[in-house]
Amino acid sequence: MASYPNVASIKARPAFLAPPLVFQRGEGTLRAKKTPKRVALRAKHVALLFLLLAGTFYSLCRAYLFLISWDKLAIRSVQVVCDRPALKRQLDLAFEGKSLGNILLCDIDGLRTQVRAFVRVKEARIRKVFPSSLRVEVVERTPKALVQGYGLALVDEEGLELERPVSADAFELPVLADQNDFRNGRREKLGLAWQCLDDLSPEERAQVAGLDLTDPGTVELRFRDDPVRLKLGDRGFREKVRFYGERKAEWENEFGDLEYVDLRFDGRVYLKSREPREKEVP
Repeated sequence: MASYPNVASIKARPAFLAPPLVFQRGEGTLRAKKTPKRVALRAKHVALLFLLLAGTFYSLCRAYLFLISWDKLAIRSVQVVCDRPALKRQLDLAFEGKSLGNILLCDIDGLRTQVRAFVRVKEARIRKVFPSSLRVEVVERTPKALVQGYGLALVDEEGLELERPVSADAFELPVLADQNDFRNGRREKLGLAWQCLDDLSPEERAQVAGLDLTDPGTVELRFRDDPVRLKLGDRGFREKVRFYGERKAEWENEFGDLEYVDLRFDGRVYLKSREPREKEVP
């Protein structure tokens, strides 16, 4: 009995079945990949490379020697920028006639060190202005007070002595005093004085005639237009000064002219009149 293929079953084959793969040899002839030739480095190549490098370095060297010896790059002027005319004149004179050489070879750090050697100079910024100038910007040290030690000395906030004035009348600055001439604890005493002055308002600070720092940890303040000495301790300076200003008339009305007011203790005030008596105010 003859059998025939079921055409319906063939047509019903699922669509997702891939057709069978059939291996086919590619058309054309397979060729082996050729290995590139290696170029042999010969002596003439080495010599040419050496001559090229030598020529490059020689050209750079000649260019460098030309630049550092070029007259147009020699420093001819120095511009000093400073708010204090007297200090500016000193620096101008220091640079006048000084040969600083080529601008490319100028030692900026060394020059800055020389400028900072001036007592009044706190900081200096120096920059090159091509082709032949320098610009020197100076920050001046600001006088903070007069220190009465071995003579009178004008000092800044770091305690650095700026000059020795003949008298305190030339400066409207407070005079810091110590019966021991600041032989002990100078840094701590000056730091306490700066705390006191900085705590006061500008108007109050301008009226301060002096601070006595003899007792460690204690500031004794005296105003220019008031002979009364205020013992303020080591904190709360502004509040104590203002408290004294509010009560001064009342205290003098009751106790007469005062010699000092002791405000060092919380909740208590000690007054001493110019007469030999001392009273505690609750």
